[in-house]
Amino acid sequence: MTSPDEAIEFVDGLPPGHAGLKIAWERHLTPLLGRPGEWAIVKRAPESVRARRAASQTTVALRHRKYVIPPGRWEFATRTLEGESRVYARYLGPPSDDAAASQ
Repeated sequence: MTSPDEAIEFVDGLPPGHAGLKIAWERHLTPLLGRPGEWAIVKRAPESVRARRAASQTTVALRHRKYVIPPGRWEFATRTLEGESRVYARYLGPPSDDAAASQ
């Protein structure tokens, strides 16, 4: 939070985000398309509070498609095991008819 003495600067918009990261996730998840139903570890980090938080944020962002990911039905989860924070992903198959009808 800024103190009352600090000037607030209004800007026209946010600078570009990490587009490379979005593209990297799409490429990173593509191999799972060939093995539907199987869980895979898609991100690992040494276990710490910061790593757990980052892994959880990644999982939420993937679930809500804030990153570009291959089309279809997906599941994502976060676990901390053996001193690592891990993000898991599983491709479930093509979009269901219900999901396609609502788009």
